[in-house]
Amino acid sequence: MLYAITLYASLRLLQGYSQQKTLLLAEAVWRHGARTPLSQSPFGEMDNNDGSRTTATPYTAEELTEVGVKESYEFGQVLRNRYGEFLEKYNANEVYVRSTNKNRTIQTALLCLAGMFPTSASESPIGLPWQAIPVHSVPLDIDTALYVPLRCPYADDIYWNEIMNSPSVLQLMEQHKSLFSMLRMETGLALDTLDSIYQVYEPLYSAVYDTNGASQLPKWFTPELFKQIEDLYHTSTTFYYSDPRIKPLRGAQLLELIALQIKDKISGKTPMAKFFGYSTHDLTLIGLLENLQLYQANMHPEFMAAIIVELYEQFGEYTIEIWYRNGMHNKTMEMLRLKNCSYPCSAEQFLKMSLGRSQDDWFARCNPTSKATSTTTLIIIIGTLSVFVFVLFLLLSVLMTTCLRLRRLHRQCANSSANGQ
Repeated sequence: MLYAITLYASLRLLQGYSQQKTLLLAEAVWRHGARTPLSQSPFGEMDNNDGSRTTATPYTAEELTEVGVKESYEFGQVLRNRYGEFLEKYNANEVYVRSTNKNRTIQTALLCLAGMFPTSASESPIGLPWQAIPVHSVPLDIDTALYVPLRCPYADDIYWNEIMNSPSVLQLMEQHKSLFSMLRMETGLALDTLDSIYQVYEPLYSAVYDTNGASQLPKWFTPELFKQIEDLYHTSTTFYYSDPRIKPLRGAQLLELIALQIKDKISGKTPMAKFFGYSTHDLTLIGLLENLQLYQANMHPEFMAAIIVELYEQFGEYTIEIWYRNGMHNKTMEMLRLKNCSYPCSAEQFLKMSLGRSQDDWFARCNPTSKATSTTTLIIIIGTLSVFVFVLFLLLSVLMTTCLRLRRLHRQCANSSANGQ
């Protein structure tokens, strides 16, 4: 009897705990849907079974495929199912979505919003079961938050000259020497670094994912070989942003942006805000996971992978939950546990570990020689001006001396003429 009473009391306590947990804000960062390869016919002509050769079916590189369109819309439905009660209808004061300035990410965002906020034709002023929801963007060359592969000479130098030549990376290259040798022969690619495995993996992955066959697979392709290539590529991605000098420049800007939005929500600065969505790339998710100290090779973001950060209020305390869904083939979301924040992770601790990680002046840090170059240029300009002024002074001195001499000579001539008369 006592056990039953205790069990009942515990269940009631847990029920009350659950009821008191209120969602205040959701931040979703997703990779775009399935796309065509980044280059046209990366493996050139294909061998057919009958011995003939055909060129791969033409396609526009880097664009969403039909599969990508469908899964982008379906991910919007996933968000709808998760936040249907929290976000009943689209409200511009509650929802803000931003995308990198790429066709595939912008399309993914628009399709996602269509699935997230469905409407009927009768409700639409244009008679279509669709509503126009804005997607914001900035030029790629200044998008330090979402476009993680943005050119950064400082980080790139560390990656290519140090990390790609480190003992651990060179050991991986040696362990997969036969694989690289075979791929060089079949593809004609140089494949001289671990990073270069992406040149083979990317078009194969895009083709494998494309169920409509818009891009063909080479004859040497086998599922077993692809698994080898994929595993090695996934391992290679753990070297992208793991260096502590690179992390503040790759992914920390987005983490800080998310943290600031959470801070503003808690402080009451943005009381209406409920959902922030970011349509991005696999490297963006990798950079964010690295800065959260969560990334592993088996977490490489597939098409339509998503990280969701949620802010809750519970008994007057604010807590954070982080969820990960790696592509549409994964039907459930996995809760991620932060290493330096016990569950439930307090918002205070999350903000403490997230704010201040990024570089204040990203461009200055990425281009450390720019200041020196500017100083050198200034010195050259000052030196040139100094020489110019000095030469000008000499010319003026010579001119004045010449004028004085001519004037004296003129006087002497005038005096001689007067005396002669």
